[in-house]
Amino acid sequence: MIRRCICDKCGKEFKIKRIKKKLFRDGEDKVFFEYFECPKCRAKYISHVSNEEIKSIVREIKALHSKKMDLLKHHRGDQRELDYHLEQIEEQSASSKRKVLTIQSELKAKFSVE
Repeated sequence: MIRRCICDKCGKEFKIKRIKKKLFRDGEDKVFFEYFECPKCRAKYISHVSNEEIKSIVREIKALHSKKMDLLKHHRGDQRELDYHLEQIEEQSASSKRKVLTIQSELKAKFSVE
């Protein structure tokens, strides 16, 4: 799939043809950045940041989603009880997503793909 962008720095419209990858080491941890760049001014745009902690949290989020789907599929009890459990899952999932965003922001501040 080819996506179009407009560069924030030079205003050129371009197609994202290639996502580049860069690996950093943070002690024992590996930090992966995926980014693309403007063909005119070479401004870089980070599209994804990941490390083992983020991957672990994403697995937790997927497990919560599976738990939610199982509850919806197999629940036969009180609707209020179901709503309570679904709300708890949504809160846990939202908290985990915020944690991922915080970690990604910290990693972006610590490392540069420039």
